[in-house]
This record gives sequence, structure tokens and C-alpha cells, in this order.
Amino acid sequence: MFTKGNCYGIIGANGAGKSTFLKILTGKQEPTTGNVSLEPGKRMSVLEQDHFAYDQYTVLETVPRGNKKLFEIKEEMDALYAKPDFSDEDGIKAGELGRNL
Repeated sequence: MFTKGNCYGIIGANGAGKSTFLKILTGKQEPTTGNVSLEPGKRMSVLEQDHFAYDQYTVLETVPRGNKKLFEIKEEMDALYAKPDFSDEDGIKAGELGRNL
């Protein structure tokens, strides 16, 4: 069980199943036995390893990309805040979006 506030690493020899474990954990692959569940109301973010995909971004710009839904919400909020004619309605929408973060 993973507990709040901790960071975990997965180590093992080539072919030991590290990548398979992560695919199962993220739902990209079904386990052959057992099951994986995420507690209701909890979320998990995964940032795929790609040594060059995020070179042009800062860490603060990169990390949210690990959760596609949250990243899309953040992008939508950023676009609203960047509008030169930011309205009360935009503020309300940004607030509603922010509750999903």
C-alpha cells in the first residue's frame, strides 16, 4: 500500500517486470492475476519517461503533465487568465475549474 507523503522507487534487473508493473498500476495493461484499485476520491499521476520530450519546459511546467485531466484543466485556466478581456464569467469558470485540481 502506498501512503500519503511518501515517494517510492521501483528498482530491479532488466526484465524483472518494472515496466509491466507500472503499466498495470496505470491501467494500460490488465494483470494476469490479482487486481489493482485506487481508493475513491484518490488520484494518481504518471509522467512517462522520455528523456527529451520536456526539455523546453521547467519542472513546474512538466510535473502537471503527469495527470492528463489535471493538465488540461490547468491549461484551460491559464488561457482564461491570459485573456485581455477577462470577465466575471471567466472568473467564475476559472474558479469552478480550480475546484477540480
